[in-house]
Order: sequence, then structure tokens, then C-alpha cells
Amino acid sequence: MNDHEQVFEKANLERRLFVQSPVPLYYQLSRILERLIQDEALSPGNRFPTEEAISSYFNVSRPTANKAVQILIDEGYLSRDKGLGTYVKEKPLVEFTFLTDSLSFAEQFTPEVPLRSSMIWHKVVPA
Repeated sequence: MNDHEQVFEKANLERRLFVQSPVPLYYQLSRILERLIQDEALSPGNRFPTEEAISSYFNVSRPTANKAVQILIDEGYLSRDKGLGTYVKEKPLVEFTFLTDSLSFAEQFTPEVPLRSSMIWHKVVPA
């Protein structure tokens, strides 16, 4: 078992992707790999598993692994240096601090800000 497989096993990641799901395999895989980073199984600066290791471990094609990794690069979780590999970046500083636990949504706006809501779509589905 190589180092990356040990990381996967230690993180206790779900290995199963749902082929019948309408959610594409590459996106399912990107969410699993994102959890690997969020659970800090790999620290910032650590080398991320290769696409070959990912495709082998999760039993997917290399293009599927590539697309999943590319999503994480686009979202700021990873950086790729040509010829050097892919590395975990510092946690993205994306934080939505506007809402708080102590105030309602409406209370966080000043009175001059008009608040409104409207029904966009409604469907009743029988059980």
C-alpha cells in the first residue's frame, strides 16, 4: 500500500461512487476529495495524491480523476505546479460572516433596506 492509499484508508473515505446517480462521477469524487482536505487528512503544503492513485483507488478513469482534481483547484483547495505536482493550499478564506446565530435574517439589515420574498416555484409531490 503506497502513502496515498494509506491516507485514503486513514481518512476512512467512502470509496463507492454511485454510477446510477444523476450527479456526475467526477463531481461525486471531488466532494469526497474535498472532505479529505477539510478533515485535514492532508495538511496545507502536502502533496496531493496523483490522478493515477485516485483513479486506481476509486476505480474510475484518469479523466474522471483529473476533472475532480481540477474542480478542487478551481475552488482554491489545491495548487498545481507544472512538473512538481499538486499540493494542498492553505484553507480558502471564504467565510460568510454576515449572518449570525443571535439575529434573524431581517434583523441584520438596516430599516431602509427593502426586504421582500416571493414564491419562485411550487410543486406538491404525493408521498
